[in-house]
Amino acid sequence: MRTRKLGLFAAGLAALAATPAMADEWWLVFMGGEKPARLVVAIDEDYIGQAGFFGGVFKLETLAILENEKSPDWITSNVIVDCVGKTIEEKLIQISPRGGPLQRAPDQPPRAPKDAVERQLLQFGCEMGLKTEAERAAFRQVDNMERGLLYLGQFSIEGVADLTWKAIWPDGTRPPHNETRTPEELEQETQRSLKHIQDIITLTRAMAGQVIEEDKAVTQQLIRKRGQ
Repeated sequence: MRTRKLGLFAAGLAALAATPAMADEWWLVFMGGEKPARLVVAIDEDYIGQAGFFGGVFKLETLAILENEKSPDWITSNVIVDCVGKTIEEKLIQISPRGGPLQRAPDQPPRAPKDAVERQLLQFGCEMGLKTEAERAAFRQVDNMERGLLYLGQFSIEGVADLTWKAIWPDGTRPPHNETRTPEELEQETQRSLKHIQDIITLTRAMAGQVIEEDKAVTQQLIRKRGQ
């Protein structure tokens, strides 16, 4: 049934796809649930990269679109997948309510995947993390619907949300955004978004610093062994 839904979705994708400014390559990796509480999860391919020195650890940018009007519009998070330890870790979780400012949720420590969504994140992240740019480009052309994967194209976060409602949930009614923010609150939200970007940069630099320190420790250990 899921494959059939993905097929119908793919059929309408070409008509809806666009290449807006600041768009990234997005993949649909999960769709499930029953109306009116369905869920779609997508991954930004451009953000996938190594997050550890010894390999086998990769970072993902995930986007969850929620149908229920009592749920947030969407949730993004940075997910660290450990392909050796078989764990996932969530950082910089950002929640977009249906009206009102963006919210941050606490980071989640490493854990074993607890459901189908998290198992798919681990599997997809470990597979794509090892691919070169050329291999990723070729993989986009492969039919992966039997695995519950579908390359969406180049979109912004808002574009993925719009696509979900138009192509996956055309039988649903998108809850309205009850905008209650003042111009000052909108400016504060802009600053929070900029801080979110800075947090990502800081996290990446911290990971790079950890790699350097680990490299130094390994090098010093080798030097000591050779001197014995």
